[in-house]
Amino acid sequence: MSDLDTPSQSGKQFRALRGMRDILPEDAALYRRVENTLWDIAGTHGFQEIRTPVLEATELFTRTVGEETDIVHKEMYTFEDRSNNQVTLRPEGTAPAARVYLQHGFTSRPQPVKLAYTGNMYRYERPQAGRFREHEQFGLEVFGSADPAMDAHIITVVWQALEMLGIKNLNVQVNSIGEAESKAAIRAAVVKALTPVSDQLSEDAKRQLVENPMRVLDSKDPDVQKLLEKVPPLIDELTDDDRQHFTSVLEFLDQGNVSYELNPRLVRGLDYYTRTVFEVWGEAGGQSSLVAGGRYDGLVKTIGGPDTPAVGCGMGVDRIVEALKAGGQESAAKTPQVLIVQLGDEAKQIAFDLVDQLTRKNISAMAALGKDGLRDQLKQADKLGVPLALILGQKEVLEKSIIIRDMTSGMQETVPLKEAAAEVKRRLPSDVKSGKDSSTR
Repeated sequence: MSDLDTPSQSGKQFRALRGMRDILPEDAALYRRVENTLWDIAGTHGFQEIRTPVLEATELFTRTVGEETDIVHKEMYTFEDRSNNQVTLRPEGTAPAARVYLQHGFTSRPQPVKLAYTGNMYRYERPQAGRFREHEQFGLEVFGSADPAMDAHIITVVWQALEMLGIKNLNVQVNSIGEAESKAAIRAAVVKALTPVSDQLSEDAKRQLVENPMRVLDSKDPDVQKLLEKVPPLIDELTDDDRQHFTSVLEFLDQGNVSYELNPRLVRGLDYYTRTVFEVWGEAGGQSSLVAGGRYDGLVKTIGGPDTPAVGCGMGVDRIVEALKAGGQESAAKTPQVLIVQLGDEAKQIAFDLVDQLTRKNISAMAALGKDGLRDQLKQADKLGVPLALILGQKEVLEKSIIIRDMTSGMQETVPLKEAAAEVKRRLPSDVKSGKDSSTR
């Protein structure tokens, strides 16, 4: 049957188009729970909601995603409207978010700007388990911060969200493809390694090897994947600056106790990515990652804006729902109870570790990343309505102490850093104190 999956005889029952899906009542509640949890987590971490049109100018994607990517080359739903404009059903959410950031003057707002969105994306590809031609994506994007801590922050937020939803055996795969100089070296290394065996590549891979060699690394063809073993690890081609950035990202992930694996050949299938790239897999494994993302420092400039560092990710809601159904896990979203105010790089490192300690005791906590001033961070605590703020400056780092501030009364007290988690537990309302301690998870 054709992609319409619709019998042509008069009177026959219509069916959904191939690759599209209806969400029935028994699944709709699960979708709603996933969406609500993701929105709650995004909100507690300071992300603001945006909503973008399902139709965008085709050039937005050809310019940013890349003319030679599979998305543009094969998968976009593109057509000419009645005004002879070339328009496309959005295949991904990051380029529209960048357009919003530029079009609506977010460049003049306090940086970084943290945006979140959800909506349906459209790609014409072969339907399979967890992969639809119309699929729902939840996106997190941060514009205006080059700090490697923000790369780790995105991954940590995703990790926390998936854990709260109850998905087990999380596996973060992470790599760096560097900036322009590093990417040029990687392309050269791919060409050098694969040219002698190019006759064994698929037709698509042969084309990509000529037009955009990094795309070969994203091939899902098992035969091509085997040949890719000849390509040296990408990290070997990084400049010193790119290598240091990646090292810092990994240090922050270590501080946050996020379990990750270095994947030396991981790239993303879109041209705008730079430096950090990552994927997150859950217990279902198999077809696709649950989350994918990374840094894209040149994207805003590509569409006519200023040079703007940025990092983000897309979370496959359909895949998350399938993973939950496969694992049978249930979990409730949490609202923040504690904000950690940190001043300086050493304090930021400690804040990552302290967030992990608190969340393992069933206390919802976050660090005020992306803001450097004490006043701005305390304003964020006020806006979030957290009962307690933990303040960690240079003096506290040296003395291995921390200030606990009651946000209602304004009273504050300095306690030893090693006692911080227990002291926070004691001071929070009874409904939090009676929560299950998840430190053994």
